[in-house]
Amino acid sequence: MAKKQDNTAERPELELVECTRQPGKLRLSQYACGRRYLRAQDSLEEIPENDFGITLRWSLQLCRNCPQGLSRSKNIKLESTPQPLRRGKRIRFGKKKKTLIPFQCTGKDGG
Repeated sequence: MAKKQDNTAERPELELVECTRQPGKLRLSQYACGRRYLRAQDSLEEIPENDFGITLRWSLQLCRNCPQGLSRSKNIKLESTPQPLRRGKRIRFGKKKKTLIPFQCTGKDGG
C-alpha cells in the first residue's frame, strides 16, 4: 500500500488559503493567488465578451488591488511570451525554398 504524502508540508506554496475578496469563501493555493494578482494587472480587454469572460473579468477586478496577492506574487517568475507575428510574417521551420542549380554539361555532347 502506498504512503500518503503530505505535499503541503514539503511545498508551502500549495497550502490553501481562504480569499477574503472573492465571494463564496474561495480557497486557493498561495501560488494561484499570486498568479491571479499578476493576471489582474494585465489588460482585461483581451478577455472575450461571453458569459465566462464577463465573470472572469469581474473576479479579476477584485484581485487587482489585493495586498495578499501582491505579497504572494513577488516570488513568482513569469516567462515572457512572444508577441504573435502578423499574418505573412510567420517563421517557417522545416520547409526551405528549393534553389535550382543550372545544369552545365561538360562533355563533348553537351550544348
